[in-house]
Amino acid sequence: MPSLTTTAKRTARSNPTAVFLFVLFAIMAVAVSFHDRNWSELFTAHKPMLNQFLDIMHVFGGGHTIILIALALGAMGKRRAAVDLIVAVLVASAIVWILKPAIWRIRPSGKDFSFPSGDAAVAATLIVPLLARRWWTLLGTLPVVLVVAADRMAHNYHYASDTMAGIAVGILGGLIAQALVDRYWLPAQKSKWRLHRAGWLGLAVAAAVLGCFGVLGDDEDVLSFLTNFGPAMALLVAAAWLPMLAKLWKGKFRALTRRPWLTAALIVVAVIAVYMLLASQCALFDRDEPRYAKAAAEMLASGNFAEPTFNGEYRLHKPPAIYWLMAGSVKLIGRSELAFRLPSIVATGLSLLLLCRIQRRLLGGSGAWAMLILATSTIMMMAGTWAITDAVLLLTVVAAMTLFVDDLLVGPRWWRTLTAGAVWGASLLVKGPVGVGVIVASIGLSWWLARRDSKLTARYWLHILVALVIGVGVILAWAIPTNIATGGKLVEVVNEQFVQRLFTPMEGHGGAFWPTLPFYLPVLIVGFLPWTMLLGGSASAALAGRVGGRPGRAVIIGWALPTFIIMSLVATKLPHYILPMFPALALAAAGLLSRSDDLTRRERAWLVHGDRTFAIMIGLGGLVLASAPVAMTVLVGLGFPEMRDVMEAGLAGGLVLLAMAMAQRPLNRFVHLRLKAAVLVLSVLIVSLTMGFICLPRLANHQFTKPLAADLNARYAGTPIVTCDFDEPSLLFYLDRPEVIDNIDWHQIPAWAEDSRPALLITTAEEIDELRQRRPLPTNMIKVARTEGFNYSKGRWRTVLVYARNLPEAQPERSSHD
Repeated sequence: MPSLTTTAKRTARSNPTAVFLFVLFAIMAVAVSFHDRNWSELFTAHKPMLNQFLDIMHVFGGGHTIILIALALGAMGKRRAAVDLIVAVLVASAIVWILKPAIWRIRPSGKDFSFPSGDAAVAATLIVPLLARRWWTLLGTLPVVLVVAADRMAHNYHYASDTMAGIAVGILGGLIAQALVDRYWLPAQKSKWRLHRAGWLGLAVAAAVLGCFGVLGDDEDVLSFLTNFGPAMALLVAAAWLPMLAKLWKGKFRALTRRPWLTAALIVVAVIAVYMLLASQCALFDRDEPRYAKAAAEMLASGNFAEPTFNGEYRLHKPPAIYWLMAGSVKLIGRSELAFRLPSIVATGLSLLLLCRIQRRLLGGSGAWAMLILATSTIMMMAGTWAITDAVLLLTVVAAMTLFVDDLLVGPRWWRTLTAGAVWGASLLVKGPVGVGVIVASIGLSWWLARRDSKLTARYWLHILVALVIGVGVILAWAIPTNIATGGKLVEVVNEQFVQRLFTPMEGHGGAFWPTLPFYLPVLIVGFLPWTMLLGGSASAALAGRVGGRPGRAVIIGWALPTFIIMSLVATKLPHYILPMFPALALAAAGLLSRSDDLTRRERAWLVHGDRTFAIMIGLGGLVLASAPVAMTVLVGLGFPEMRDVMEAGLAGGLVLLAMAMAQRPLNRFVHLRLKAAVLVLSVLIVSLTMGFICLPRLANHQFTKPLAADLNARYAGTPIVTCDFDEPSLLFYLDRPEVIDNIDWHQIPAWAEDSRPALLITTAEEIDELRQRRPLPTNMIKVARTEGFNYSKGRWRTVLVYARNLPEAQPERSSHD
């Protein structure tokens, strides 16, 4: 067995980059020592701008953080790197503990023990163990180490030379740790005390739990690390365990697939639970969500379930079914954001069950993959958790296609035709002729493509006609009385919303025909994430009839293509308009997974392109989000308000997306295609939990209309309100006033102020500045509240002011956002 000296020399020769870095930072420690005070003054002067960024990143200077990272590496199967890291922390800490009292340098703040920086040394222990495995890890670890060093200088704890020397000590500790592990740990690998991956996982979980309860050290630092970096680590650990679990539980998985409806039920329960979590973590987003919600609330309050209203005015351009569902949900669980979003969540669950039936009848298999793919696609997760019509509309489309597939395979039955008529009527009551247009076009193209291989003849169009007559009868039963009651306004709205919308962009959604024609191509690619990696291969297989044979080819193409073409030709465009085609894409992708052992050369080529596209899109998205701390630091330097919660939300979300991309790299895109798909499902689950528990609650802090409305309702209940340039639907929804809230222009403010009746004015700082440029503010206007936040509907930061008129009890300016 070689001696420790021989092992140390071998370690140095095998780590030239680490040795170079050690020498470099040792020299830099000497070089910057002549200008220590200048460096300290530089970082201290920029502390106000850097403070929040440094507070997020300085946790890497704590030994408990590095130990958590080491345990996560061990749980992932990288036991050598884990042991190296733990030993490096111990060695570097020992060196720092010896040097500090020996040198006895006074800190810039006046305290003792400044040289070297212990935090910089601990952070630098990350470099050598990770660099030994992948050279590119230096791109991530070195910036983190330098940020920790900057934090120590900005807070006046250390001079620049202290931090440079600390980094050198950390790198030296890593080199010594490698030598010690090579000499003593590796020969003992076959002994009984060897710690297996399960043991590392148990230690990692235990440490994370103890860290949440403040046992490992500074409560705030540990929680900050676990919150911002924990989800990404958890995803990588879970992805590393998934292949082993798949082998261990292979028999149980097969037994579960023999009970397809039990599998489907479990999937639906899990999806609904995750969707409910996402839907309950933030206020309603302007502008569509609060419009639907307030209209449903007004319907419930007035008892008029025929003519929907919003802020006292008719809202007839959307039929009443969605308002009925939301009102029923509110009656069931009470008024909350979740109540108004619940119809979309339940509709998504029912759509998944129907899609499971379609896959089983058309393609074979348990139907689980089609459900999982649709439920975890980006556009479905958005539409299924928002208080809008699209998820409910999708349910009617999937139900209609379920009935058509049964007709296609076993021949038409009149009871299915009558049921289809009721489904078509429900579609008309949800979103007017849009849903039925998609259904008829999809069924028509599917019938034409399958006309030679199915039991449907031209007489089938008689069934279609009967179903259409029933559906039209359902909508007319509501439309005719409503049109009479509203004095013909319903016909005017139908002409405006469903005819003009085809040829003219409405509400700024759209543009010139030719430039916007390919609008839905990027929407398709992004909206199908993370399953974009299967999009090309599944499309190739479906077009070739290798997914479900000719009937499967007819249904998939006939279902997907009409929606894409129709919506591309319509002048008004919104991303969720093509949602009805995504179940067909999910079927095609599920069919490809079911035959992943028999892929053609063309399908393999498409999978290669899809894999690269997925990695680029997820990687770039993760990098953009993870750079939020840097971007927000720059914005703070330019005068923008500090938003640490936005920094942390972006960092946590970005890192978990990067982990999602990294989890796919070890898996072969052909041999492990189903395993890659399982990792994607697991990744989406962890991303969703990260969004639900970390990102959305923090972003909700800047949805300021809800706390503003709550403050005004508490302080000025019953006082009339008008708005000026801030008639946001979410504000009107959360104010929940029975009276109509008018919106005035800035030049009407003086006339409003002259009225002797008590009232409140909600406006923006821009409108008040506009008025002040022309005349002084009326003296009887008292500013009683001021709040700031991000207006998501307009994409800009807004400052909102509230003025009271003739209110003796009005309290001058109190922030409603605190």
